[in-house]
Amino acid sequence: MPTKIRKVVYKIIGNMDKSKILCTTHQMDNFYIQFAKGQIKESGVMNYIQHLVAALMPKKNAIILDVCCGRSMILPLLKYHGNRIKKYIGLDISGENLKEAQTYIDCDFECEWIQANVVNLSKSSQSFKNKRVDFIIYTSSLEHMHPEDGIKSLRECFKVLRKNGLMLLSTPNNYNGGYNTRYKAHIYEWNYEELKRYLKQIGFKIQDGFGVMADSEKDFKGEFLKKYGRRGWKYYQDIKKYIPSIFLTSFIAVPFPKISKEILFLLRK
Repeated sequence: MPTKIRKVVYKIIGNMDKSKILCTTHQMDNFYIQFAKGQIKESGVMNYIQHLVAALMPKKNAIILDVCCGRSMILPLLKYHGNRIKKYIGLDISGENLKEAQTYIDCDFECEWIQANVVNLSKSSQSFKNKRVDFIIYTSSLEHMHPEDGIKSLRECFKVLRKNGLMLLSTPNNYNGGYNTRYKAHIYEWNYEELKRYLKQIGFKIQDGFGVMADSEKDFKGEFLKKYGRRGWKYYQDIKKYIPSIFLTSFIAVPFPKISKEILFLLRK
């Protein structure tokens, strides 16, 4: 059977057939610049929080792999909030993305940059020969690739991760999804149950699951009342009086991954 050849594009334009696209290289907005300019968006708050959470997790002297790293926006957070990691490895299919990443910030830990397709991860560097990666950051990238390659990428991550190592994986949660994506930069958007099933098949142990961005209030009110009751809902309403909704959408989603717009899994090998 002939090998399927798929294209790498910046983002989906017009009537492109997403099933014939390998991946898109469009990056998430630079939330540091957005915040500095006052252009704060829900997605920027979500991405800042998940990058900070990822930076705080690895232990001292850990070797960290940032899959589909883009401009490596986690680096400042690893430098100023991390626990003295040993090495950061940034992997991306786009050479332009990696050039930007390497000029981003001076770090006091070793950095390695690899231009490769994540489906070839285990063969892309000597660093992965002995399965020594302690922690993998895989944020908001799975949706940018063909689903077949997405599954392959997760298998490759499992392969290079050491035993008991952790991976933080985030992606949109779209039950109307598949190729019917919310954003032009996305090829395929998974849903919570679908992704959970594949992760277990690969061998990952799901330590926890979180919502990282809520949709509309009416979509989660029922579940919120079931879990926390009317007193909890009153507390949420009191918080709303002061905290802007731009921030609240990331906080309120946390206990409700199944019904959240964006989700995050904490996985262990």
